[in-house]
Amino acid sequence: MMTRRRLRRLGFVVVIAVGAGLIAVMLAASELSASSAADEGIAITAPHLSERAVHQIRADLTQAEAFAAAMRTVGLSRLASLSGETPAAFLHQLAYRNPQLAAGISRLPSIQRLAEKVVTNLERRRGQFESAASLPGLGITKHDAAWVQLALGALLILVGALGVVRPRRATGAIVLAIAAALIIAPLALDYPAKTADTDALLNSLRPFTIQKVHARQAGLRTARTVFVDFRDDLIPQVATRAHTTTTAVVNQLASASPELSGPGFAQTDAVLDRFGGLVAFSGRIQPLLARGDTISARTDMWILIGAGIALLLASSLSLITPGPTSKPRRAALPSQPVSTRA
Repeated sequence: MMTRRRLRRLGFVVVIAVGAGLIAVMLAASELSASSAADEGIAITAPHLSERAVHQIRADLTQAEAFAAAMRTVGLSRLASLSGETPAAFLHQLAYRNPQLAAGISRLPSIQRLAEKVVTNLERRRGQFESAASLPGLGITKHDAAWVQLALGALLILVGALGVVRPRRATGAIVLAIAAALIIAPLALDYPAKTADTDALLNSLRPFTIQKVHARQAGLRTARTVFVDFRDDLIPQVATRAHTTTTAVVNQLASASPELSGPGFAQTDAVLDRFGGLVAFSGRIQPLLARGDTISARTDMWILIGAGIALLLASSLSLITPGPTSKPRRAALPSQPVSTRA
């Protein structure tokens, strides 16, 4: 009888250990802060990763690349012709007349490669973001889920303590119900696929360094400088040397490429403004990604399932092991016949 009672108590000690482990992991990984950062990051990312938004970003990049290609080829050649110079001589003089513009033009290919890498990654990861945003499910936020996990740990400690003091099968049944929920819920909510998508998305963005933000900011500044200097400085300079008007020069450029027309300049200007919003978003999301980078989504799922399996084994000790047997009653002695004497 004592051995069975000890086994039941051992099961409830395991329950206490599982509850304490859940709380320890949550606190050690600063999951309350990380989950809050994750919720905020999802909220500010969602507008930029809708299907419509990603299509707009791709269209904007295509427009920016078309403008850059037109400017470097037919644009500079046409301006050289209007200036009465060969293209080679015009580019050589550009380094002295507009050094900032010349340097920016030379950096455009690397800036375009960076932009192409970022936009392509957004296109590839949009579906994975939707999976990540859907976690943990059931209409609760990640921060809410972190508090639920802490509360679950505290509940397990309480139930385990009660079981140690009074090891009853009813208490074991409660543990069994919690174990089943921890195992079944992640599978029913498709956690294996969704957590894999979440980790793939985050891995594609690593490292979450401020240097990546600075590179995007520098690239945008350079692109903006090239655009403004070409439109507002170089074209008027060529008009002066050609003894004509800025409008006439723009018309000459427009005949060479629609990207270099008045509407083309306006469209590219708007594109750069929208890219400015994306770069600003990059600066806002970077610290949130760094703060939320604690336990991977897949690891968190296996922690819950592992806790459920441990609780399942612990509950079996109280449910499978027979309860204490009562002491057998002593059989009543047969009554002695009453002797009668004559």
